[in-house]
Amino acid sequence: MNTQPSAGSQRGIGLVWMLAALFATQPIATDLYLASMPALKRYFAVSGAQVQLTLTVYIACFALCQLVVGPLSDRFGRRPLVLGGATLYLLGSLIGALTPHFAGLIVARCMQAAGSSCTVIGARALVRDLYEPREGAHTLSMAYMIMSLVPMVAPVIGGFVEASLGWRANFAFISLLAAGILLACWRLLDETLLHKNPKATQMGAVFRNYVELARSPVLRAYTACTMFSYAALFAFISGSPFVMIEVLKVPTAYYGFCFGVVTIGFIVGSRLLQRRLPVIGIKRAVFRGSWISLLSGATLFVLAWLRIETVAAFLVPMFGIMIAHGFIQPSTQAGAIGPFPEKAGAASALVGFGMYVGAATIGTVVGSSHNGSTLPLASIIFAMACGVALSAQVLVRRLP
Repeated sequence: MNTQPSAGSQRGIGLVWMLAALFATQPIATDLYLASMPALKRYFAVSGAQVQLTLTVYIACFALCQLVVGPLSDRFGRRPLVLGGATLYLLGSLIGALTPHFAGLIVARCMQAAGSSCTVIGARALVRDLYEPREGAHTLSMAYMIMSLVPMVAPVIGGFVEASLGWRANFAFISLLAAGILLACWRLLDETLLHKNPKATQMGAVFRNYVELARSPVLRAYTACTMFSYAALFAFISGSPFVMIEVLKVPTAYYGFCFGVVTIGFIVGSRLLQRRLPVIGIKRAVFRGSWISLLSGATLFVLAWLRIETVAAFLVPMFGIMIAHGFIQPSTQAGAIGPFPEKAGAASALVGFGMYVGAATIGTVVGSSHNGSTLPLASIIFAMACGVALSAQVLVRRLP
């Protein structure tokens, strides 16, 4: 029986804030510099698709690194993994702020991705160390709700920093935040893995673990749902700077406010999940999120197809997509990892790998499909919403 403190205790609340900081390394790295993407295009004299590579490469590296990071977490523990990842994340941010070459920026993004994969995987795994699946989903939803303040605030800050100081200042600001997270983890984070697995990093054992996990209908079903849901979100992240600034003519300094309005939807969804999860459970939470996602995606597509290209027509349906993601992400991640307490690191890594491979693929499609209208991006997001609904109704519904 789990005897760890609940998320409502003083220690539990402190843990929630620590989890939120660790999860925040990923949106800080992706969202803070979004308003700088058109400026990067001009500064390095590259195409819009090449600039979007700074996002796609980050997500691809994030996905691949998780397959290595997960077993390392089970072998050496959560604390050394998180501290090492936060250090690498800080170094990558500093290189991004100083590099004179576009290739150097790509390298910096890879380092940031490797570092944040360590912090995110470590955070998810330590939740499984401390809590059973339903309580873990509740704790994750609290952490994600706090963390969602980052994508709401970061683009606003990034927009004003870009307008006044330029894109390098955004990477410098990320470095300052990374240093703060590293210091907080060094002083406050305890080890939660009581029984380290000395065989977790043996190649044969790693391969067998991943094969066994991949065969699990539970992990496959929940991973498919969260993959499509996050791909819809990432399509918006990677495509919205160009659609909103270049198509909808939103001023660069105010782009962040528009992005922030959308991310409030994630806070709303996470809060609703916290209230309803004890009553409806993980599966029904995923079902409800999938229907919200499908309805919102269809609305976005129809408005774009009718050539109704306004800020409201773009942001209001995306608000619904974010509400759905607030239901789906915490529920699916806790549900997927729940059956594997002894392999929480590897299971978390495999779920994250699926999520971010899907996102990286969609990022590539978004970069090559932009045609000066909102329709390509709306079509992609609608397709991902359909994937969420199908995964929930076909795969999750079959689970016991």
